[in-house]
Amino acid sequence: MMKKIFLSIVIVIMTFSSCQTNKSKSDTDTDTGYWKDTLSIRDTTFMIPTDTMGLDARLTLPANSHKNPLIIFQSVMDKDLSWGKPPKPYRDLATGLGQQGIASLCFDGTVYQYTSRQKDLGGFISAFKLMNQDLDYAFDIAKTLPNIDTARIYVLSMGNILIPEAIQKHPEIKGIIMASTPARPLMDGMIEMLQTMAKKDTIWESALKEMESQYANLQKLGTKAFNDSISARINVMIQNEIQADIFEKIIHTEWKELKDYALADEMQSLPIPIFILFGRDDISLSQKEFDTWKIKLANKPQSVCKQYPELSMLLIAPNDSDEKNKSRHVPIYVVNDIAEWINSTNNN
Repeated sequence: MMKKIFLSIVIVIMTFSSCQTNKSKSDTDTDTGYWKDTLSIRDTTFMIPTDTMGLDARLTLPANSHKNPLIIFQSVMDKDLSWGKPPKPYRDLATGLGQQGIASLCFDGTVYQYTSRQKDLGGFISAFKLMNQDLDYAFDIAKTLPNIDTARIYVLSMGNILIPEAIQKHPEIKGIIMASTPARPLMDGMIEMLQTMAKKDTIWESALKEMESQYANLQKLGTKAFNDSISARINVMIQNEIQADIFEKIIHTEWKELKDYALADEMQSLPIPIFILFGRDDISLSQKEFDTWKIKLANKPQSVCKQYPELSMLLIAPNDSDEKNKSRHVPIYVVNDIAEWINSTNNN
């Protein structure tokens, strides 16, 4: 559950900014089987060198000899965004984009590949910083890869609220694609998530009450009214002791930094195009997150927000959907939307 929370609370087509809801499934074939076509792409697996250890990586290139734009996929998870089993959204996107002339670099995140390091995390901030550090190493190797146009490097990130730090460090980034990432302060979204879950299953009611109590108490942090006996461990939600300890560190050590931090505000001033992708059928991110992105990016050139009502946060059909037995793959129209945006920004 912590991994899901991490991901949940842990990509612009026009020359003007627009935010829109995507076409429905009936408008576009969602099951073309594009992911089965591996003849038009070339995969190469290798290790991205780091200061202390390597990261397993895969470069997916179009089957051509051109200099292609590259998307670096960032995640706290594995290179397929799958935790080692289907569905594999990043694998789907890399395959589909490769068929349209766009290369992809996917790699296992440090937190995933070296699970022993989870106990050393101080909370969300340290994990997001690790993700950005992984991105640094990926950029170093990306500049040396064959058939890559280094003037057209993009980043696709899911859940990393500290991605602005990475963008400022790497001015060569052509554009950023943010998938299912909160726009507002994290605690606001977490409480709303539990409120939604409690309405569907009473098992979450005690967790909601516990978090609401913690939230009210944290507002008093630094004053005499703060009650340090109120635990920050959401035991109903988090059974793993290491993960519970991490969560408690988050609440007590990162509260001041995170309580008012809103990613959408930070992204407004970045000098690059932004593409926001959201699945609507997502219990972990409320409609308020997407609406906030639309408002904040309304006047930002070449920035687009797209929402897919029938998809989950992983941009696939949700588990309880009628679509799950037909296709647990990223629909081709999502691949097309990303490719169109990449191509539109390449012209500027």
